[in-house]
Amino acid sequence: MTGDREVFRGHLDECLRHLAARLESRFPKGAKGLTKARLPIATFCGVAERTVERWLSSSDIMPVGEQHLKLMCFLDLQGYRVIELERMKRGRRGFSELIAFGLLSVEQANQTLGYKNIQDVYSVLQGRQGTSEEKDQKMWDAWKERKEELAKKKEEARDRYRLDWLEPSPAAKSSSVVEPAHVAHELDPRATAALSIMQGLLRLLEDGTFKNLKPRELKTLQRTGGETIPRLSAQLSTLSSALIMLDQPKSRGGS
Repeated sequence: MTGDREVFRGHLDECLRHLAARLESRFPKGAKGLTKARLPIATFCGVAERTVERWLSSSDIMPVGEQHLKLMCFLDLQGYRVIELERMKRGRRGFSELIAFGLLSVEQANQTLGYKNIQDVYSVLQGRQGTSEEKDQKMWDAWKERKEELAKKKEEARDRYRLDWLEPSPAAKSSSVVEPAHVAHELDPRATAALSIMQGLLRLLEDGTFKNLKPRELKTLQRTGGETIPRLSAQLSTLSSALIMLDQPKSRGGS
């Protein structure tokens, strides 16, 4: 099941671009089934299918408010690790998921937190606005109270809204399984070394090497790796896009 593995990790806009590329590789523009392929996203987020088409076709058009929360949670169901969602405090994330999965209306959420304006709820959950310890506790309590119900709702949604086309094709799966002994013969030695380093780095990152850093440590990281990290991210993003494009059908008749 897609939700049990990491498909891609990045900010919401990066995850959305990855999803768009994967969709295009399986359903080129005008292909039969393209509209149907987008429907699970539209249904979960409570928007028209054309709205999803606009989200996927333009990096300048992003969902806001409740749809923003819903899209992050939808992508999480599919195996995406959306950084904005991953960085939320547990109670705040749980509170966001209660809204996204329809267990708590935005009006009820606003009433629970006691804001005058519903937009304040979105600002807090999206990290644009700070909040008090009292409100953080209220979010935690609301999530804890319905934690089991939320887990059940998420499991049902994972099956109901699963994007089958997001799974690699059988041919792609078989071609991606390469024995280590063959890698050295098929890749440039530097590429083989880089792959080995990336695999080691991934294990370190997934083990939480940079999680829960103190402000002082973050400042040190910014000073010593402030240039390396974004450059590395850009290089890996380019490589990831190139791998995704391998599944794109070749145009007929040349271009």
